[in-house]
Amino acid sequence: VRAAGVAYGPTGGEISMNAAPEPFAGPGGEAWTFEYGAVGGDPGSLVAPVGGTSLEGLYQTFRSGTSFDYALELPNGAYEVVLRTWEPIKTAAGERVFDVLLEGAVAIDDLDVFAEVGGQVAYDTPPMRVDVTDGMLDIGLRGIVARALVSAIEVRSIPVLSTTTSALGFGIVDQGTSLNLD
Repeated sequence: VRAAGVAYGPTGGEISMNAAPEPFAGPGGEAWTFEYGAVGGDPGSLVAPVGGTSLEGLYQTFRSGTSFDYALELPNGAYEVVLRTWEPIKTAAGERVFDVLLEGAVAIDDLDVFAEVGGQVAYDTPPMRVDVTDGMLDIGLRGIVARALVSAIEVRSIPVLSTTTSALGFGIVDQGTSLNLD
């Protein structure tokens, strides 16, 4: 028996959050909620050019600290997490290095944004897969050299099954019998 369907992940599994106390609206209508679930670190902002993005204002606000966390309530399931950050003030590789943890495990070891893209340029982490099993997505940032810094967090549910089939037609199946569809 072949079954087909589309699974979009758990309801409420999408988050676009500005790491600031106010929401952010991008020039293309992108909506970013205000920050929530943060423990530790300090909010900050710096009005400076941010290259490589049309969302300059999103990067100009941030949370930074030697160690801080986010606890985001989500239904159990599989997710992709992307952190948006930049290097606003450091002038060389190795001056700001930090780890990113998801559910307590290191997802990115020794992230150095300046080494990746240079100074004052937007950087988005590659999508990091994480499985939530306790109804809470835990994100940790740990400064290795200087303070960790994040400007925004995106969380997207991962489909479990995807197909182009929109429906299955079994017709009439008598009780106690089976029917195979190709």
